Amino acid sequence: MVSGFGLVRPPALASATLGRDEAFRLDPERQKETWATARVVVLDTEGRAPIVPPGPPRARRAGEVGRPGAAAPEAEATAARLVTRAGADLAGAPPDDAVLLGETDGTVYWAARVDHPREAGPAGEAGDEAARWLSLAMIGGDLGPLDAALLTTAIALLTWHDRARFCARDGSPTRMAKAGWSRVCAAARHEEFPRTDPAIICLVHDGADQVLLARQATWPAGRLSVLAGFVEAGESLEACVAREIAEEVGVDVSDVRYLGSQAWPFPRSLMLAFHAVADPEVPLWPAEGEIAEARWVHRREVREALGRGDWRRTTDDEPPPLLLPGGSSIARTMIESWAAVPPAGLLPRRIIVDDLTGPEVAAFLREHIDEMRAVTPPHSKHALDLPGLRVPEVTFWTMLEGDTIVATGALKALDAEHAEVKSMRTHPARKRQGIATLMLEHLLAEARRMGFRRLSLETGSFAFFAPARALYARHGFEARGPFGDYQEDPNSVYLTRTI
Repeated sequence: MVSGFGLVRPPALASATLGRDEAFRLDPERQKETWATARVVVLDTEGRAPIVPPGPPRARRAGEVGRPGAAAPEAEATAARLVTRAGADLAGAPPDDAVLLGETDGTVYWAARVDHPREAGPAGEAGDEAARWLSLAMIGGDLGPLDAALLTTAIALLTWHDRARFCARDGSPTRMAKAGWSRVCAAARHEEFPRTDPAIICLVHDGADQVLLARQATWPAGRLSVLAGFVEAGESLEACVAREIAEEVGVDVSDVRYLGSQAWPFPRSLMLAFHAVADPEVPLWPAEGEIAEARWVHRREVREALGRGDWRRTTDDEPPPLLLPGGSSIARTMIESWAAVPPAGLLPRRIIVDDLTGPEVAAFLREHIDEMRAVTPPHSKHALDLPGLRVPEVTFWTMLEGDTIVATGALKALDAEHAEVKSMRTHPARKRQGIATLMLEHLLAEARRMGFRRLSLETGSFAFFAPARALYARHGFEARGPFGDYQEDPNSVYLTRTI
């Protein structure tokens, strides 16, 4: 029985936090003093922002959110990039309708709305010719942690202001206060604060290898997700889980457990994630007009859908494939986390220090070397073979499910405080199931335990390596240039983070 599991990574819109300083919101003089060097997230009336879609690395340009204060442009990994504007380019002081998002790493961030995208110029004029006006729901899963946090907060705040122009008590007009973090009514100076509506989202499984997925009536055929609903007045979260599942598909749940949370500013929800157990033998009764389809799906089918990638198109003659939620939604993280649990009947997954003497790991690494040779020019190949890994400064880990190797990873000590990530590989049949995330997080934890303060790695700049670059960006790695004995190479990207 699979009685429980956890998220394999933070949800896409909850992987970073902004510095939320109440004193700063009440200090207009400091706001004016820092405005000229502040960065502004610009939204159009549809909630879209200038974003550079994921692509091959290139030099960072002025105005892009990243490592504030960098002395020179740097190569950027392939996460989508939020393009901001300099405060001084928009106005001489904070506009009355701008909102203060917060301060992070010495950079102050604001957000402002424009009536039409052309008022901010083409998206590219906001800092990069490749930028397009894109929505958070569409691209949020591809953004780096800070970019996602900025855009989520900007949309949540500005949407609330759009809908709170009149006092809920007396109907009089309201005005913005506290740099956008409250509104005060004209009649009686009632103060109102940004609203957040709690909603549960629950992955229902059978305790083994099946998950209950459903399709809303407005969704296309094949698109399925977990169940969700708003918390009612006076209701606990656990009671809401039980009520919503019963209302939407007619089954009772037990063993309700919390997983995590993520803001979902469409318009103002906070998604609180749970998982629970239900009996697959109980008939399903989809709520009429709300749920068009509900069915139990085997873990194998979910893994196959994750392996295909997002939104695979079919011809008219093909049945619609299983389409899962996009990367912006916490539902995607929940499903990937459940899919990463070993199937019932297998031994528990474990990660061991490997002495590199077994034939299985030798074959796994040989496949890795062959794969790198097929996609990387010889002078740019840096994957270590067995002799290169069998040295004192390398510690090598293997992830096993039963006796099957599903992933590998290693740390190579460069000095007392600096190590390099090497030999990160996931078995081809287990990609897009959270395995690489688990291994990377294990390496980060081991690096801290071993006393390292900085981790670096080299990966390829080709499209083949895009998923790896996105994984590293989600975990705080940034392009900092060559390290150790590496040299500048257009086929390589060099990433580093402190730990």
